[in-house]
Amino acid sequence: MKVILENIPINSLINTISKKVDYSDTYATTNHSDSLDKITNKVFADFPDWVKTLMKLRNAIAKKLN
Repeated sequence: MKVILENIPINSLINTISKKVDYSDTYATTNHSDSLDKITNKVFADFPDWVKTLMKLRNAIAKKLN
C-alpha cells in the first residue's frame, strides 16, 4: 500500500473557513481492498523514529515520577 501526500482540494471546507491555513495534510492511498478501519491502522500504526524516541523519553520520565 502506498500513502501519497495530496494537495487540499479547492472546494474543501477549510478553504471557506480561513484564507490562511498554517498547517494541513491530505493523503490518498492506493489500497482499494481493505476497510477504512484497516487502512487507518496501517497508516497510523507505525511512527517515525523521532516520535518513537520522544515516546520512550516520555515513558521514562513518567515512570520516574510515578
